[in-house]
Amino acid sequence: MIEITFSNVLASIAALVALASFIFTWWSTVRTLEPYLTASEYSGEGIYSYAISNKGGGPALISKVEYYAAGNSLTKDKFIEAIKLELKNFGMPVGFHTTTLGEKSIIGCHDNIELVKITYHMAESETWKGIESRLKLRLVIQYKSVHGKLKPFDSDE
Repeated sequence: MIEITFSNVLASIAALVALASFIFTWWSTVRTLEPYLTASEYSGEGIYSYAISNKGGGPALISKVEYYAAGNSLTKDKFIEAIKLELKNFGMPVGFHTTTLGEKSIIGCHDNIELVKITYHMAESETWKGIESRLKLRLVIQYKSVHGKLKPFDSDE
């Protein structure tokens, strides 16, 4: 039979506090290392850009990327070609730069990746109003946290 003494009670309380501290530390570490992807568009002052940012506390491990333009699922190369074709339809000179995400890539915490950047002459700014609605870009990404939890990202949501 276990004798209930002050030292046994104190030891039991210390063990419970240690267990609670371990569980809380583990839970907070898991939560703080979660990635959170967001999309942002900027249009104005001779520039249109579309970027992906990781606003979470840990890296986003990319496992799958799907590209869409005007509602059509495209490969990376066809995605870029669709943007170039739409820009050509405007009939004016522009600067154009793209960055595509590869599967098995990583977006670090607080990283911002500019996927599309278009520059144009300010005199043509009225023509460029609403460029984002004409391009109709969409990106669907499957990514994981360092703990392996799969998360979806859809730029339309």
